[in-house]
Amino acid sequence: TARVAAAACGETPLLALSTGTNNAFPVIREATVAGLAAGLLAVGAVDPQEAVRRATALEVRAGDRTELALVDVCVSTARHVGARALWDPATLTELFCTFAEPDAVGLSSVAGLVCRSPRSERTGVAVLFAPVSTARYVVQAPIAPGLVTPVGVQAWRRLAVGEEIRITAPHGVLAVDGEREIEFDGGNTPRVRLRGDGPRCVDVPAVLAAAAARGLVRRGASG
Repeated sequence: TARVAAAACGETPLLALSTGTNNAFPVIREATVAGLAAGLLAVGAVDPQEAVRRATALEVRAGDRTELALVDVCVSTARHVGARALWDPATLTELFCTFAEPDAVGLSSVAGLVCRSPRSERTGVAVLFAPVSTARYVVQAPIAPGLVTPVGVQAWRRLAVGEEIRITAPHGVLAVDGEREIEFDGGNTPRVRLRGDGPRCVDVPAVLAAAAARGLVRRGASG
């Protein structure tokens, strides 16, 4: 996944494409156009300073475990990792997102439908869940491909880069970018922090706009 690649790529720019079912981080982009942009950057035709953007990331710590999320960290009251994907919103208590877009699919769509925060902004979103029967708001959210379900939301707010939050649930599982990763209890209370040093990401429209402006992909007719 993009999260695994981001952990290993260092300062190498990342161009993530949607090809499977976990598409929360990649921008939906036609592969031919994306490949053209990647090639222009790779050969130095376009300066990365013009067309590579630094993303934010969420760092989650619990005991001796540290994980990095590109999109979201969600807290579930489930007691075991088991099947990794999260499907039951009734078990969710808190959600933290690096960005929140209303047209997303996945847990971050809940945040996007109540507190939009585009990728271009350097702020995240924190959401507090509640049972649908008692929540202040009920959001019909596409939490997975083909699955639109009511999700109870009690409150939400913005997150600033560098801000760290202590998880309030006494026990449960932390899901990182939609997959269960860390079990915790009172002995290893997790903390989540929004970092400003996420992966460097290729801005495909910016690459092609620069190439078009300089005539890099055209030549005069011969003869």
